[in-house]
Amino acid sequence: MRTITTLVGSALLLFSFALPVLATPEPMTLERIMADPDWMGTPPRNAYWAQDGGAVYYTKKRIGERVDDLWHLPLGTGEAEVVDIENLASHGTSGGDYSADRSLRAFVRHGDLYIQDLSSGNIRQLTRTAAGYTSPKFLLDGRIAVRAANAFHAYDLASGTLERIAEIRFESDPTARPPASDYMAEQQRRLISVIAERQQREADARTRGTVEIDRDAGRPSRPFYLGENRQLVTAELSPNGRWLLVATMASPRNGPRRDTVPFFITNDGTTENRPVRPFVGDGEPGPHEFAILDLASGSKVDLDMSALPGIKDDPLRRLRSAAGRPALEGNRPVVTMGGVWSADAGRVALMVRSVDNKDRWLLTIETTDFAINTRHRLTDEAWVNWYTSRDFFWFNDFGWLNDNQTLWYLSEETGYSHLYVRGPRDRRARALTRGNFEVSHPNLTRDGQRFYFSANAEHPGIHEVYRVAVDGGNIERLTHLNARTSYVLSPDETRLLLTSSSIVRNDELFVQDIAPGAEARQLTQSMSAEFVMYPWALPETVAVPSTHVRGRSVYTRVYYPRDYDANRAEKYPVVMFAHGAGYLQNVHFGFSSYFREFMFHTYLIERGYIVIDMDFRASAGYGRDWRTAVYRDMGRPELQDFKDGIAWLARERNADPARVGIYGGSYGGFLAFMGLFLEPDMFAAGAALRPVSDWAYYHHLYTSNILNTPEIDPEAYSRSSPIEHAEGLNKPLLILAPMVDTNVLFKDVVRLVQRLIELGKTEHFETAIYPMEDHGFIEPSSWLDEYRRIFMLFDEHLQ
Repeated sequence: MRTITTLVGSALLLFSFALPVLATPEPMTLERIMADPDWMGTPPRNAYWAQDGGAVYYTKKRIGERVDDLWHLPLGTGEAEVVDIENLASHGTSGGDYSADRSLRAFVRHGDLYIQDLSSGNIRQLTRTAAGYTSPKFLLDGRIAVRAANAFHAYDLASGTLERIAEIRFESDPTARPPASDYMAEQQRRLISVIAERQQREADARTRGTVEIDRDAGRPSRPFYLGENRQLVTAELSPNGRWLLVATMASPRNGPRRDTVPFFITNDGTTENRPVRPFVGDGEPGPHEFAILDLASGSKVDLDMSALPGIKDDPLRRLRSAAGRPALEGNRPVVTMGGVWSADAGRVALMVRSVDNKDRWLLTIETTDFAINTRHRLTDEAWVNWYTSRDFFWFNDFGWLNDNQTLWYLSEETGYSHLYVRGPRDRRARALTRGNFEVSHPNLTRDGQRFYFSANAEHPGIHEVYRVAVDGGNIERLTHLNARTSYVLSPDETRLLLTSSSIVRNDELFVQDIAPGAEARQLTQSMSAEFVMYPWALPETVAVPSTHVRGRSVYTRVYYPRDYDANRAEKYPVVMFAHGAGYLQNVHFGFSSYFREFMFHTYLIERGYIVIDMDFRASAGYGRDWRTAVYRDMGRPELQDFKDGIAWLARERNADPARVGIYGGSYGGFLAFMGLFLEPDMFAAGAALRPVSDWAYYHHLYTSNILNTPEIDPEAYSRSSPIEHAEGLNKPLLILAPMVDTNVLFKDVVRLVQRLIELGKTEHFETAIYPMEDHGFIEPSSWLDEYRRIFMLFDEHLQ
């Protein structure tokens, strides 16, 4: 018998609280695995520090209810308690902004502004309105700015006055509206003197009103009128309260073409059709226009992007020509990725991305001349990674060092996300980190001397906390949980509040001093005794050599039967799990977001299966080349990786390559389709859950990154869409589809089923539908039905 060891064995010891000793548990059932997950315990979320550093806060779902409670955990006693709703206002929230001397913190709670005295901890509510304030910011003069919709207000702590300092309206300026000038209007004024007199009096009144507003110190400044049929995308107020960087876009009159989803089971028994997102090609974001508003003078300076390097180039020119599409004229449209003002308000950094996903520029604009200076350009022939998740794979952070001149930013230019700094006179940026690993979530210390950040430098699946000096040098690893760890710096920047999980334990909170050799101390134990004491299958984490990418391996989790014997005469059947999202990492040393599948894999190994879970090409955590390997060809690189995994199991782990089943949801369902359609000899059976069958029907912002658009790149869609290859099906296929899916629309499955019927594939496929489920299932009965069917499929065709 072979002993399986993994890197996480030592890490599991860190997640150890005293638990009652239980008798040997009964084998886990599908009913329990697919039940409401509250039975597992509810983990802490959204953890943050109390401002004095003496306690932490976190939210936690209430068992049996869809309600989150706020918990307060003093670090001295270690006894957490729920904050009563009557006392919530006295406990504050996370985030906010600090005064220059850090004696005060301003924050917003439920749309109202609060102030906290950091020496005493006292909290005072400044507003009680329905205005919905957001984005509190201390201005250089001590006032606190907040945003309410398209307006900005400033609160004066000394006088208690709340002043509107800026408002944006999308209409024509009423003081600048000339009278109608067509023939009939001019004739009326010429012939009817009363009309001419009234129009003149109205114009004079508007002028007087404008003058009165400008001269009356007790009235707010006039709004900015930015024209009709536009909308605000983003607005960033400068620290001195004078400048406002805005991005706007045209308001589509009719909007992009959208489909609807029919809800057949409703409260009143009638069918309800709800609109959903547009399809790829229809949902392309409109170009953004940029301006800086001078709140002192009421003037507006438009920012012209024509000088951006490469803005007039067309990376899709050849594809456009091959598809018979007209050539691109003028500038490529761009959209904003955010703006950051320097602390002295002298300049603003702006990041923009081309709508075709091929370029990202980082610009600076000086308020002295408003000239645009391109400080960095990131170009990718596939697509620039602008993934919106704030997990470990957002690589577009940027900001200023304390000198208000030097930029810092993340960039994938070497093939991995790394941290760079560039001064105003530097000919090129200086890399603070380097290597084949990903850096994310950088935080600059208040003294401007160091960056803290997350990175998977030791192993692609282990995320720890590091720091590095702003002038470079060696990076220092601070945490050693050998798990998946995120962090929040303490207010005095001497400790870390960590959220960390292991393969068999959900997120828990830890606290650790920032000092050589410091160890993390566990603060919470949130998982139930029933879950903790069950002997869940701990997978082996291996790097399967790739036969298709030189020098690279496919990181993989392998689960083995309890009585696994490498020399058994009968080879083991295999179930392959394909994770969803495409760009997602599942082979890591934290608790998987696919926790039901993790438990299902224990259920399978207890019944004699080997289970394999691979981070195929397109997965996150392995650099740019791994991510973009599927550009214009989704499905095939992933199947090559699956083939390597199956061959490795057959060669190294006594698996039977003739008895392999595949299952997965969303992107994993798409891969199950591609596996059975394109490689019918690789799999003996497959189950596709909420699967994509035609990428032309999916989201624009996701799909256009990888396949461009159907009009420009029809070949990529034809190669990558399962419905185009359905004739290859000759093995058992189970299709499981939610009917009210607003992500992968039910029509995806309906169209594919019709295609399979017309191809005469009746004996090879079955369908199951879930009338009340969206993309992410909710009801335990639906989860149970799905996985019972999947297990029965494998039991029939693999055992």
